[in-house]
Order: sequence, then structure tokens, then C-alpha cells
Amino acid sequence: MKVRVLLFLHALVFWVLPCSLAGAEDLEILVARGIEKIQAGECEEAGRILALALQSDPQDVEANFYAGVARARLGQYEEAEGYLRKALAGDPRSAETAFELCLVASRLSRCDQARRYLSLLKQVSGEQDQIETASEFVSACGVEEKKAKPYYLNVTAGGQYDTNVILEPENPVPGVGKKGDFRGLLFLGAGWTPLDRDRVAIDLDYDFYQSFHPELNDFNLTYNRVTPSLEFRLSDKVLPSAGYVFEHTFLQGDSYGMSHEGYAQVLIREGARWSTEGRYGYTNLTYWGTDIFPGNPDRTGYRNSLEFAQNFSADPLSLRLYGAGDFERSAKGWWGYDGFRFGLEGSYEILPALHAGAEVCYGERRYKEVFPGAGDKRFDRQIDGTVMLTYLISKRLGVTLVNSTTGNFSNLGLFEYTRNITGLLLTAGVL
Repeated sequence: MKVRVLLFLHALVFWVLPCSLAGAEDLEILVARGIEKIQAGECEEAGRILALALQSDPQDVEANFYAGVARARLGQYEEAEGYLRKALAGDPRSAETAFELCLVASRLSRCDQARRYLSLLKQVSGEQDQIETASEFVSACGVEEKKAKPYYLNVTAGGQYDTNVILEPENPVPGVGKKGDFRGLLFLGAGWTPLDRDRVAIDLDYDFYQSFHPELNDFNLTYNRVTPSLEFRLSDKVLPSAGYVFEHTFLQGDSYGMSHEGYAQVLIREGARWSTEGRYGYTNLTYWGTDIFPGNPDRTGYRNSLEFAQNFSADPLSLRLYGAGDFERSAKGWWGYDGFRFGLEGSYEILPALHAGAEVCYGERRYKEVFPGAGDKRFDRQIDGTVMLTYLISKRLGVTLVNSTTGNFSNLGLFEYTRNITGLLLTAGVL
């Protein structure tokens, strides 16, 4: 970042300037005064002066950079991050801005972001001392994050309205008309990292879900999921992992389904903004009959899944483009299918406390045998869309408004349906 040294003389002469300045010369004088105040350790005054400069030109790269530096020196990291992101947007290859953002993200314990800024810094900076300093901050961020929090517990509670209550997208209840209902829900997400070393980590995650329907009590669902996993850190760019997923679902207190999945995946980082994922999973499926689904045991079998994804992240935007193949075989052939799906999901940080997200997915399932009484093999096409808006009330508390729509289009009319779910959820980070 070029420092306009000659403007210091102007700053000494014009010690008091109007609050509203329009000319480029006035902007440069204010920026120079702000730099001088930072160097003198008077960061509060520097922030005030640079705020005046930004009134003249809110997108000025240098004014945003030094406004961010001033806020960071005052420990106001959230505000600093906003200014520095604007500076980076105006000059994406600025080593100084990448360095400051790396430090700010580390201070905010946003270690993944700090690592991305460090990766960018390594690409654009020719100063090894700068890179080593940033690396120390990132390493300290990871250590503090693990020491302070080798476990977590999040609690989500809220309500939804479902225009067409269906337990599983591929298994609507044949012969039952469209039924809408409100439901309350409770979700617990917990995790523990018993081992975390430079080259290997072990994680144990647990999820619990419970829904409460005031009218359609038969659809009250209890869901448990346990996921132990092992991650190998071969390098900063290649991260393979393997794990096991156990799921057990109860419908109105009775066992509905259970699955055991073993999976292997690899994450490859191509740079600061791009990464690629590949995942293979084998799942053993067991189903039990219920009052609503008496033929459920016919679906017992296994599934092979293969998925690839391309990730892009450039704050404040993150995108994920994915595609997958699912190959399921069941006790009765008319429940087994070959399918594929592909989609795009993304998130955007509108403000530090306001995040937007969206996802759209298209999939097809071609079933293996003629469905009884239908005279034809089932063929489904499904489109899903979701939008959400999250407001972070505090670091540990957020509220989310979400809406999702599903359309399942089948050649067999009894499996064709549409549904829309609107919900308001409150999430608290307990641990």
C-alpha cells in the first residue's frame, strides 16, 4: 500500500478541515492525516478522520484499508473486517490487505477464513517476514480454537408450516391426499474432538431431531444420528477423511428406519478460493412396517452413492456446485432405483450479522421393476429450492427465516406431489 508521504506537510498546515469534502485533493489530505494518526498511535482520532474521507468516496481503497487498520488496532475487529473487505474488493492482489484480514480473522477465531487469507497472501506477497507473521497468527488461532473448544453443543428450536406433510421425498403415502400442518421442532447438534494433531484428527458428532405435529400426530418424528470420522492432513492442499454414519428414525415412538453408512472422501484445495471434493458412501438400509407404511420392509436393502463438488469462496460470497449418483437396491425391485442429482448452493454475507443463503437441486430416479398394480416402472423427476435469511443477534445466538419448495413429478400419479415449507428457527450455541 503506497503511503502518500508528501501529504503530511499538507496535513500539518490544514489541521482543521470541514466535515464534508468533495474534492479528490481533500480526500487525499484526510487519508494522509489518518495515516499520520495511526503512526502516532492515535487510532480513535484516525478512525474519525478516515470516516470523513469515506463520506467523500465510500469505495476509496486506501481510505478503507487504513480505516480497517485503525479499527483493528482498537480491537474493533468486526468493523475492521468490513472496511478491509471493501479494500480487498477494490485491490484483490493487495498483500497488505490480505495480511490485515488474516490477522483480523484470527482475532475473531474465524480460523478457516484466516487460512484462506494466508493462502492469498502467499500468492501475492514477496515478503517472507510478512508471511511468517501471518502464519503464526493462523497457527495460534487453530491452537486457541482447539484448546478453548474441543467440543460444541448447538440447540435449534422453532416452528414450520408444511403444506403437504410427507415423511420422505421418495416415499409419499399412496392414496393419502394433500394435508398441511404446523409443527414445532427441536434440533440438537453436538460434537467432540478427542484427538487433534498436526497430521490427524478424530471427530465424533451427534444430531438429534424431534418434531411435534398438533394435528398429524402419526408424523411425529424422532431422529438420531452418530458420526465418528477420521481426517488425515497430508498437506495444506490434500485432506482425505473416512467415517461411519449411524441413523435411527422413530415414527410416533415406533422404529421406522435404520442405516449404517461407511464413507471415504477427499478435499483438494486448488488455491485460496477454489477447492474440490469427492465422496463415496455405501449404506445398509433397514426399514420396519408402521401403521402408515405397512409395506416399509420391502424397501430394506443398500445404496451406493458417489458425489463430486466444486467449491468457490471469495468473501462475502461462497458457492458450491455439486453432482451425485445414487444407486439403491431393495428387497422388492420396484423400490430399487438408479438416480442422479445436481445442484448449486451459495451463501452471501450482506452484513457481518446478516447472511443470506439459497440452494436449488434437480434429480431423477429410475426404478428397476414395475410397481404393483401400476403396469409400469416408476420414473420420478424432482426439483427442490430453498432460500434463507439469518440474523446473528450475538456470536452465540441467531434467528433464521427459511422457505423451501419441492416438486416431485412422476409417471405414476400416486407418487406425484408438491409441497412448501416455511419456518422460523432460533439457534443458540450453548457450548
